[in-house]
Amino acid sequence: MEIERPTLVSTQTEDGLTLDGLYTASEPGTTAILAVHGLTMNAFDPLFLAWASTFCSRAYAFLSANTRGHDLGVAFRTPHGEVLGGSWWERFEDCSVDLEAWTRFLIERGHHRVVWLGLSFGALKVVHSAARIKIAPPAPDRPDANLRAVVVASGPVRASGRRNAAHRLDPNRVALAEEMVANGRGLDLLPWELDAAGDPETLSAQTFASWARGDLDVFGIERNDAPIARIQAPVLLYYGTAEPNVGTPEDAERIARNATSSPRADVRIIQGAGHLYAGHEHKAAAVIADWLDEVRA
Repeated sequence: MEIERPTLVSTQTEDGLTLDGLYTASEPGTTAILAVHGLTMNAFDPLFLAWASTFCSRAYAFLSANTRGHDLGVAFRTPHGEVLGGSWWERFEDCSVDLEAWTRFLIERGHHRVVWLGLSFGALKVVHSAARIKIAPPAPDRPDANLRAVVVASGPVRASGRRNAAHRLDPNRVALAEEMVANGRGLDLLPWELDAAGDPETLSAQTFASWARGDLDVFGIERNDAPIARIQAPVLLYYGTAEPNVGTPEDAERIARNATSSPRADVRIIQGAGHLYAGHEHKAAAVIADWLDEVRA
């Protein structure tokens, strides 16, 4: 089949932010995959371009979508002034608003079956948002009802500098962030610090406080009522063997067992693949497409 070229598209969230993405069309009525980028990434990463080609060759529409947390920082222009976003200034809980806007975009283009695919930190956003959805027959007036599967692509279970668990945040840093927010300094950056790898890192107080408020343990590593346990759609956990600092095959199996409300939760492992699947891009997409064919998403 002839593959459509990706098209630059945009949508507006209910709170007035304009988000951009790359949409590669397929036949109306086909399943569409909504891909959510990781921390400091955006919708135009070369990985997504490779995935668009592979998925569309398998008759899936593909949309790599910016959230308000794309790149390091961004200023959104609105009628009420500028709003700071980007990975350093977004609030974690706002991700659900972004996913709903993009899902509505796909419905308006005739895709009434939608798959949410979260890459890296984007996987935390997808699981957090999908846990709030009760699966129902597709309905144009309810974008959340059109969710048919969830793909966790290298969602961080482990993270450098966070005591070997991505969701564990330094309580002293959380307290500082919350104090800064309370004092009207939520947009200010936290003091720079070195992570376990010796790399400097920071982000705004409002973002760090939102991480603590939202609880990043969406996979249930240390809690029984985690969002992964409330997802009603089929779930795929997907990791490479060369990213043990992010997640291991054993971590993926554990998360799959925690997906207790899902009709099926499967694990797929790509031998030799690192965190962003360099050199394995098309194989990664093909494995995901094979699984979607299985579950008839």
